[in-house]
Amino acid sequence: MKGCLVIDAGTCITYDFIDSEGIYHGGNIAPGINMRLKAMFTFTESLPLVERKNLVSPIGKDTNSSLLTGGQLGAMLEMEGFIKLYKDKFGPLNVILTGGDANYFANKMKTKIFVNSNLVLVGLNQILNYNVQ
Repeated sequence: MKGCLVIDAGTCITYDFIDSEGIYHGGNIAPGINMRLKAMFTFTESLPLVERKNLVSPIGKDTNSSLLTGGQLGAMLEMEGFIKLYKDKFGPLNVILTGGDANYFANKMKTKIFVNSNLVLVGLNQILNYNVQ
């Protein structure tokens, strides 16, 4: 059995790790893409608030594309970095990606992952169905 890293990509990106013996080790919480973009606008004097869109290049050519690259690509590289960190420390693992931004990341990740953007709702429905029977 492999360990499991569950990544919930929404307002925040959360990382929760369960090892191969079923022991929960904890995780990490980081800002999601929209929060990153809003923070750069809110906490600086003159940076604009940019709307998310597909990146043309991994290197920004102007302020707007640099903000998008930093916010969007930065979040993805962080995610890949955490996956590598957990694999290096604990060995092979299954990666499960859920949350509102799951599909955005799924199409860009190099790591093989299982994606269900509504995993929490699916799980709660399973619990409800189990308890109704």
